[in-house]
Amino acid sequence: PLQLTDPPPAPGAPGTAPGSDAAGGEARFGRSTISSPDRGRVIGDQPTGPNAGAGVALAATVRAAAQRRQADPDGPLVTVDDLREHVRSRTVGRTVVVAVDASGSMGTHRRVEAATGAVLGLLADAYLRRDRVAMVTFRGDAAEVVLPPTASVELARARLAELPTGGVTPLAEGINAGLSLARRAVADGWPPLLVLITDGRATGNQNALERANAVAAEVSAAHVDVVVIDAEDGPTRLGLAEQLATTMGARHLRLEELTPSQVEAAVRDALTR
Repeated sequence: PLQLTDPPPAPGAPGTAPGSDAAGGEARFGRSTISSPDRGRVIGDQPTGPNAGAGVALAATVRAAAQRRQADPDGPLVTVDDLREHVRSRTVGRTVVVAVDASGSMGTHRRVEAATGAVLGLLADAYLRRDRVAMVTFRGDAAEVVLPPTASVELARARLAELPTGGVTPLAEGINAGLSLARRAVADGWPPLLVLITDGRATGNQNALERANAVAAEVSAAHVDVVVIDAEDGPTRLGLAEQLATTMGARHLRLEELTPSQVEAAVRDALTR
C-alpha cells in the first residue's frame, strides 16, 4: 500500500509551534536556530495559517484527519481544520563588525593588530558558522569600511594587508559607521555583533567626545550586541572606553589583559551569548 511520509521531526517535536526549538524551548538568535516556514530542518508541524505558502505536510494532515474521524466516523475525510504544515528550523549566521581606532594615538599598532587578528581568525571557519565579518577603521576626520561584510578570508587578507594609521580620532564617525553596518545586517537578516576597539578618546574638535557619547546612545537604542575592547594604557587612565561601554550596554574588556588569540576567543564567546 502507498504510504505518505514526511521527513521525521526531531525527538519530542511533533506539534512544535513556531518560535521554539526542537526541545520545546524558545528559539535563540545568533549561534542557534530560528523558526522558518519554508527552509531548514523539519522539527514538527502545526495547523496551516491563513497565508500558508510552504505547502501541506501530507502525513501530518492524514494523521490529524484520522484522529478527528475516530470521534466522528461519519464526518468528511479531510477538512480545512485537518490541514497541517511543516515547522522548520535553520541556523542563523551573524555579522561581526569590528571598528578600530587607527589614529596616531599611543597604542595604535596594538589596536590594529588585535582587530585584524580577530577578523582573520573569525573568518578562518566562518563558512562553517555561516557568519560574515566586516571591519571599519577611523582616523583623521573620517571612518572607512576597509572590509565590507564577507565570509572570505582571502579577501580580508588582501584588504587588511596594509592599513593606514595616524591623525586625530574621529570616534563618533567610527561608532556611527559600525552602527550603520550593524543596522544593514539586521535588515538583511544577519543579527550583528559590534566590536569597538578604542581607548575612548575623541579628538579633532571641541565637542568630539560629546558627539561620540551621543552616537553611543544611539547604539544602545538600536539594541545591538556590543563588545568594547578598552585599549587605554599608560599611567594616567580616564576610563572613557568603559564609560562608552556603559552607555552602549556593552560588554567591557581590557586589551592589555588579552593576548591576540584571547581577543578572538572573546568575540567568539560574545557570539554565543
